[in-house]
Amino acid sequence: MFPGTEWRGAPAGPTGRPRLYLTFDDGPVPEETPWVLAQLAAYQAPATFFCVGDNLRRHADIARAALAAGHRLGNHTQHHRSAWN
Repeated sequence: MFPGTEWRGAPAGPTGRPRLYLTFDDGPVPEETPWVLAQLAAYQAPATFFCVGDNLRRHADIARAALAAGHRLGNHTQHHRSAWN
C-alpha cells in the first residue's frame, strides 16, 4: 500500500545486534502510562510516546515525567476516539 514501508528486518545497533523500538500511542493516561514508565525504568529501556493532544493537556504531569526519564514524545492527533471501547 505504501512503497518502502514494509518490514525489512531490524537495523543493526552499535553492537551489531538488532534494535527494538518501543512506541506507545494514545496517552498519556493515568491508568496505564505511569506503570509503563516504571517498567521501562526497571529495564532501562527508552521509548517514544505518541500523545493525543486532549490527553496531553489533561495529564501534562505524566508527559513531563516521561521526558524527565529520557523518553521522547510525538504527536498523535489532537482528538482521538478509542478503538477499544
